[in-house]
Amino acid sequence: MRKAATSVLLSVAFLALCTTAFAQTRGEGVGALFTHVDGDTEISITSVKTAPWSEVIVENAEEELQAVAELDSQGLVNFTFNTAGADVGSLLIYAVDEAGVTNKILIPQISLSGDVLPPTLITKDEADEDSVSLTGFSYPGASIIVSLTSDKGYSNSFTTTAGSTTGLWELIIDTLEGGNYTAQAVSAVDGQQSQASQKLLFEIEATGLIEKAIEIVTELLESIAEQLDAVIEIISSFTKSITEAIQALPEPIKQAARATSAAAVPITLLSLFLQAGLATAGDLWLLFSQLFLSIGKFSFLPVFIKGRKEAKPWGTLYDSLTKQPLSQGLVRLLDEAGKFIDMEITSKSGAFTFLPREGKYKLEASKAGYNFPSQTVSGKRDGEYNNVYRGEGFEVSEDQPVVDQSIPIDPHDIKKANAISRFFRKHGPVFNIALLTTGLVISVISYLAAPAILNQAIAGFYIVTLALVLAGTRRTVVRWGIVKDTTGSPVEAVALSLVTADTGKLVKRRVTNERGRYQFTAPQGKYKLLVASIEWERIDEKGHYQGEELAVLKETELINVPVVVNKKPETALKRREVM
Repeated sequence: MRKAATSVLLSVAFLALCTTAFAQTRGEGVGALFTHVDGDTEISITSVKTAPWSEVIVENAEEELQAVAELDSQGLVNFTFNTAGADVGSLLIYAVDEAGVTNKILIPQISLSGDVLPPTLITKDEADEDSVSLTGFSYPGASIIVSLTSDKGYSNSFTTTAGSTTGLWELIIDTLEGGNYTAQAVSAVDGQQSQASQKLLFEIEATGLIEKAIEIVTELLESIAEQLDAVIEIISSFTKSITEAIQALPEPIKQAARATSAAAVPITLLSLFLQAGLATAGDLWLLFSQLFLSIGKFSFLPVFIKGRKEAKPWGTLYDSLTKQPLSQGLVRLLDEAGKFIDMEITSKSGAFTFLPREGKYKLEASKAGYNFPSQTVSGKRDGEYNNVYRGEGFEVSEDQPVVDQSIPIDPHDIKKANAISRFFRKHGPVFNIALLTTGLVISVISYLAAPAILNQAIAGFYIVTLALVLAGTRRTVVRWGIVKDTTGSPVEAVALSLVTADTGKLVKRRVTNERGRYQFTAPQGKYKLLVASIEWERIDEKGHYQGEELAVLKETELINVPVVVNKKPETALKRREVM
């Protein structure tokens, strides 16, 4: 049996435009270009090739944004921009397309001409247990050469061709043995070859693990049985006082309660499966696959019992059909006129975060294999998702400072769900809570009237299942961090950098809004927060961030510690906080 091939792409930090003014120009093959107006050196990008409809980004060695260009359908990059002379020779160029982010390429001195940018490279979960499906984008008609190696000594290369109009390429590599694999790709156009793409890591699990999986699942089921027994004991202690009264009920009432509670079990299970969209044999196989991935957790029931998700203080990109969050999607924040403000690539949980100034904005979302906006979701709520967004304008205000829209996007080969499936995905939580509550009351009466093993098991089923459904309705309040000066006043336009605690590698950057607010989401790990502004420096104050490590235990946690800053002396205005 094979683990699903898992892609590990390098995280790319996108810099907020803080104290530097930007202007808009146009060039051949470019839809929009933002460049520094105070730069003293002109940089020329000529006939550089990449995927059509990409966004080409230039940054300096400090990962500060220098230019952003949105391409047309040709995939040719032609534009000029101004930059500081000190940055010449250290500028990096890369592209963002529907599949992700290309590797960064150094711009030699003041021009780059005729080069081919590396292709993007991701995995698709459509191959067999000993295969991997690779895909990405590059310049139309380019030859894509993929090198594949493993820790078991495997080494081989494969060639395919990017589409003549879209630049999309796909490659399936099969008959792979178990091991940890590394893939890299290069693009070749008219004898010109690009540098290598980012590395893609995935695992093919060796055969002979079925027995081990069965053993682990057995232990999991035994643990669940023990938990059910404990819950039943607690319920018995609370209901002992009314047992005699129930046992004194007429026999026909007891029999009716037993028959009703038992008959409601399959109806309840059917409702829960329909709510989760499990209506076919393929869906059931997916469920049991997820059970194996849930080993070590409290229970496997949350895999298919979906209550309303927590109201998160960030936005979520998700599949409009399966309702699953989507990682490696690109979300752009635009102002009311459509001008680019910021962008972010979604995390494993589909999350993206923006805390912009108060005003009116729009969002755009893109991911390989999906269409935006959704044509299948209507209304402001979609089952577990609230505040559903489909391209309309919205307002950021004091009462609603966080961009927390849920963005559904449609898969290209979407299959229309029937009316029953749509009903249970949207209204399943409320329907199931009512059904489970009624079944619980009747099953408790039946158990107390005749404490047989069957009645005990039915009551336990309702108790545990209802508890898990109710647990899915928890909600949280909107949270953010705040940066204040020594007088306690919020400070606007302070640049903050989130870096890894061990290496100091930049993960993300944010700039505080007009109320001094900010927020970060990040993968599990340890981090530090640095003040990257020219005018401000962090000072240590009790009850506020003092440079300690920040541990993220799960991806759905926010980094939002309070920070106190002070104006730098004039002699230190150009110094930034470093580890």
